[in-house]
Amino acid sequence: MTLANAFFQYFSIILLFYAVKEYASRQKALFFSFLWACYYVSYQELYSISTEPLASFLTALVVYLVAKSFKSGSAIGFQFLLGVVIGYLALTKIIFGYVIVILLFISFLLFFFKIEPAKNKKLLFILSLAFAVNVPYLFYTYSLTGKALYFGNSGGLSLYWMSTPFEGEFGDWNNESFTANCGSAASALCNAASFAKNHQADIDYVSQFRGVERDDALKRIAINNILTHPVKYLRNCLSNVGRLFFGVPNSYIYQREETLVRFPPNSIILTMMIFSIIATIYNFKNIPLEIGFVVTLILVYLFLTTLVSAYPRQLYIVVPWLLFWFAFVAEKCVVIKFDMASDRESIGKGRADWRRNSAAVGG
Repeated sequence: MTLANAFFQYFSIILLFYAVKEYASRQKALFFSFLWACYYVSYQELYSISTEPLASFLTALVVYLVAKSFKSGSAIGFQFLLGVVIGYLALTKIIFGYVIVILLFISFLLFFFKIEPAKNKKLLFILSLAFAVNVPYLFYTYSLTGKALYFGNSGGLSLYWMSTPFEGEFGDWNNESFTANCGSAASALCNAASFAKNHQADIDYVSQFRGVERDDALKRIAINNILTHPVKYLRNCLSNVGRLFFGVPNSYIYQREETLVRFPPNSIILTMMIFSIIATIYNFKNIPLEIGFVVTLILVYLFLTTLVSAYPRQLYIVVPWLLFWFAFVAEKCVVIKFDMASDRESIGKGRADWRRNSAAVGG
């Protein structure tokens, strides 16, 4: 199973290349798929049995199928497969279940306002199918909990840590014994006592519950923290963005040199993302619906991720989506020209002006 991660990573690179090639030149497809191949931050999970390598493969498969599904004359098989893959992505990472629900609502609004009706009809079919893939699972969770659209019971603990109102804590996730960071590095001190000082009473309270009841109790405490300390929660959200891209800040923990390796690639990703947002807004009327769909997928996912405790592994699974978007912007929204002849002429003129001015001063 671990060896399969290498194949997931490799094929995600191939799929991204062919996805970009549908909207940009072969050179840009090579360049942006090469960037994904060199995105070494994602390699940290390859040696373990975890969902991130599979999720990265699925996100690359999504943009490939998006490119195929929305081309004129595309077979309905691509749309069907895209819906199944997005649905399966939600079963792999439950946050995408909520992303599907939000995008399905947006798609209904677009259909109501008759925005690109032909393409939006495809999009409605794809998202409806993606949701349908999750219906058996949602029926199962409903039979256990009596709650509709209940994808999992881990959100309460994540939201609880994100809502921490205490200074010196930044909303990073921990477990109920406060030992999530203990043993993470040989030189790191266990910070469980620092967390226990502020949170032991809450954990003791929720320990009387099990399953859904415990999740609900944690959510009640978290919502109360957010309503009582809204500014601190917003500060924690800002810290969350830092953790998502760079892995910092973290509460009661020494800085580690491993954090530095995230700065080069994710600084580039963040800069390109800001630039692409500006370019997309500026060229909004010329953006095809399917590209807008991918951009909305990214933004909704990152928004929801920012509201609860996040880490870099939650960013890199959508890097194929980001690179697909960046490639489209580079191909369709940006023009960079290098006129070497004009540059040489300007340099020569500048030198001549400098000589004349020097001569005048010398005279």
